Amino acid sequence: MNQSPLEKTAGEKIEDAVVEPVVAAKSLVPADKNASPFEKLATPILMISAVALLLWWMGVIGPFTDKGRIAGEWSGPIGYKIDFRGDGTFFEETALKKSEGTYRFQNGVLVLESPGLLWGTNSTEFAFKFDGSNLNLYYTFNPSVPALTVRRNK
Repeated sequence: MNQSPLEKTAGEKIEDAVVEPVVAAKSLVPADKNASPFEKLATPILMISAVALLLWWMGVIGPFTDKGRIAGEWSGPIGYKIDFRGDGTFFEETALKKSEGTYRFQNGVLVLESPGLLWGTNSTEFAFKFDGSNLNLYYTFNPSVPALTVRRNK
């Protein structure tokens, strides 16, 4: 039976597509049938570990969590700037002062803690809402009016 060049090429591509996954799957298993159980399991364990690490990263500090979404620099009115870092710290700059502190998410509330002016720690709780490139912060005792709206810096 004579095949046209097009049919022959298509047949080769289908054949190659079927063979390649089989070759790839065979490369995951050690060639030595006398390999120790550890050697036989090493590659699948590494693959499972890599997937687990990726899922952990996405859940803990990934872009799909509040901590991942808030990380970055934000600007507000009259020279106000705040930089939320991925390690749970923030740097805040206003016209009158600069300060550093920590932040955390607790029961759907953003808690900012920074050193007090003379002693102690200032702790402020905000309800928050992401609105496009804006972050609206609301005092927890009056959630109907935004306390501060900041815009993400590009």
